Amino acid sequence: MGESEMQGPGKGVFRLAAIGLFAGVLGGCASVAPPPEAEQEAPPGVVPAIETLWSEPERGWVRRVAAEAEGGDYRHPVQLDAQWLRQALYDIKLREQEREDRTVRLFDAADLDLLVPGLVRGLAEAGPEEAVAIAVAGRRGGFTFFDPVRLTTVRAFVDERGLNLLFGALDEPLPQGETAAYLERAPVGTREGVLIEGNRVWSRGWGSSTPREDWVVLPVETADGALPELPQARRGAEDSEAADTREPTSEGTQAGGSAVPVTIRERLERLEDLHDDGLITDEEYEAKRAEILEEL
Repeated sequence: MGESEMQGPGKGVFRLAAIGLFAGVLGGCASVAPPPEAEQEAPPGVVPAIETLWSEPERGWVRRVAAEAEGGDYRHPVQLDAQWLRQALYDIKLREQEREDRTVRLFDAADLDLLVPGLVRGLAEAGPEEAVAIAVAGRRGGFTFFDPVRLTTVRAFVDERGLNLLFGALDEPLPQGETAAYLERAPVGTREGVLIEGNRVWSRGWGSSTPREDWVVLPVETADGALPELPQARRGAEDSEAADTREPTSEGTQAGGSAVPVTIRERLERLEDLHDDGLITDEEYEAKRAEILEEL
């Protein structure tokens, strides 16, 4: 038998085997679905919103969220006194690790105009297995052209101890031009562990305690009556610029138009902050202080 005759059948068998193998591979691909992509777990503290009560892309948000696995069974719904809450948040400060003698107020009057109505309404509408998360971004105020936009975030809930505020970001500087992106995925505080590094939060409010460097607990004051109106999201370059500089609205009036009173104490403390930062002279401080005290 010639060489060509011996090779012919062998080649045919090889071709059939190759075709059969190829068909089997195709058949297997057609019958077996590819494995699903593994779900990516959200970073600690990043939680989806059940409801967004207020939001501005470059300024912040207030959201109702689910309680953590270790949390829940909260004393919700509860209606906090708006004026008490405003003062309680105003009393919270950041104590810097490198300079224990230096403290920075975390929320100014403009921040409180935006956050307090949503926080009051959120806790009043939340169930026992829900919490309220807030985020606010802005500059520290004063002559802050070169100061970066800073981010502060909080998870808030009420239990038998009082109002719990768990901080996820603590006056954290943001890269220029990326405020909206950071706000979109900003983490709030979590029981699982401390997210802030170095600095710690504290309150000089009566009866306050700090279970952890990122955790403040405040005794609760409740109220009855209508819930505060939510601020309307501001739009346009003028509004964005005003938000970035964190300038307060006139005498504590919200962007939505309803008034959240600014206390005499809050005005005096803000005046003292401006004086301590060297933004006003001794004469200006004394004159303005006397003017405020005349209103008592």
